[in-house]
Amino acid sequence: MSAHSHSTTMAAFSIPSGKGPLPASRDWLGPIIMTIQVVTASTELVPFPYVKGVLETVRTVLEAVEKVKKNRDTLKELCEDIAEIASIVQNKLSAYGNNVAEEMVCQCKEFEIVLQDVLLVLHEMQKTQSFFKEMLHSSSIMDDIMKYQEKIKKLQSNFMVDSNFMN
Repeated sequence: MSAHSHSTTMAAFSIPSGKGPLPASRDWLGPIIMTIQVVTASTELVPFPYVKGVLETVRTVLEAVEKVKKNRDTLKELCEDIAEIASIVQNKLSAYGNNVAEEMVCQCKEFEIVLQDVLLVLHEMQKTQSFFKEMLHSSSIMDDIMKYQEKIKKLQSNFMVDSNFMN
């Protein structure tokens, strides 16, 4: 999904004004977090525990990204893709309710596993905030992030293909 289509999805949500504008590195994260809050709220009454689990994990991942001090902007595309998958899940539930395919259950479980792995890498990024630790670990952490970015892209594609078949 292109950055343009993400911005149109996310543009409907505004960042609350507080003490002036947010730093540039946070401008993109606020709307994504707000979108996930809306998606999560809209599925509160859904009787599918796997959906609630996935959305809770999405929220946890975004909160971990929010705590990353350095190199946060390198996580932007990953966060946008994660939010896009969460929106696809919510749209499928809205459209099909209890008739969602078993395939979606499997995809949600796979998505949650990948998100848990991403969360581990994000926690490692938080631990390596000092300059020396960052120098020692940054390339391996970024390699991990790129690997999970590829997995998220593949999952996103699978969710979109299945969504098209259900229509």
